[in-house]
Amino acid sequence: MDTNAMMPIKRSNLMRDDFPAECRARSKASITLDAEVLFAGTRELKLIYRDEEYRLRITRNSKLILTK
Repeated sequence: MDTNAMMPIKRSNLMRDDFPAECRARSKASITLDAEVLFAGTRELKLIYRDEEYRLRITRNSKLILTK
């Protein structure tokens, strides 16, 4: 899957019900997401936080690394 072909989801468009049931928040304090569902077969995600781009990737050793 070409990750560049994926359309970014804007925060204002992302709703709790958009996540699969097993990923939905159990409280308002935090959200639990299954990383395999989140990555959807890719090894890297681009995240936007306060107009800054971050990359969350899975390493060869199956660790998660977040970089700016």
